[in-house]
Parts: sequence; C-alpha cells; structure tokens
Amino acid sequence: MHEGLSDLTFGVEVEFSGITCERAAQVLVEVFDTTFARFGGWDNEEFHIPDPQDRIWKVEKDGSVDAVRKEGKTVVLATDNYKCELVSAVHCIALHHQASAEFLATDAFFIPKNTTKTMRIT
Repeated sequence: MHEGLSDLTFGVEVEFSGITCERAAQVLVEVFDTTFARFGGWDNEEFHIPDPQDRIWKVEKDGSVDAVRKEGKTVVLATDNYKCELVSAVHCIALHHQASAEFLATDAFFIPKNTTKTMRIT
C-alpha cells in the first residue's frame, strides 16, 4: 500500500539529563498549564502530560542516557532518575499542514504509520 504525505505522522524523542524525569514533567505542566499522570513503578516510571489539544507527551527513563546533574558549577554523576527521554505527542501532517510545511524544512524525521524510527541527537 502506497502512503501519501497526508498519511504520515511524526514524533520526536529527546534524550537528556541534568534534571529528573519528574522535574521535566513539571516543566511541561507549567508550559501547557495542565497536570500529569504518573504510571509504572520504581524502575519503569513514566509521566503523561496532555497538551492543550489533548495530545499526550511522555517523559520516561531512558537507559542509554548518562545520568549527570550539577552541583554548583560542577557536573557530577547522578542517579537513574536523571536518565530522561521526552517523547512528543504524535502529529499528523494532514491535520497540521502549515506547521508540517515548516517542519519539513528542518532536519527532523517523519515516521510512516505502523513503524518506528528513532533519532539520537548528540
């Protein structure tokens, strides 16, 4: 089956450290003026944050991240709570044509439906 541009969706994963996953969720809550839901347990906790369009953004632990934090001006090793990944809400090009046209001009990636692809930004 051939997929056209209007059938494509995209999402972004951003891996980071320096703040805890819970603090990252709180930042999104402040930006979106909303709240978060916490799922999972000690080792697999994730936070779901709805944006104003009721799309869900997630913050979760990512094992591939080196956990660090700052103490004053020094970067030091940190606990696993500092191994974070932000997963954006999935966007459909057909629903966000203007934003998508601008997005196409960047170095971002697109994910056809029913597939996954990740990009590590270093």
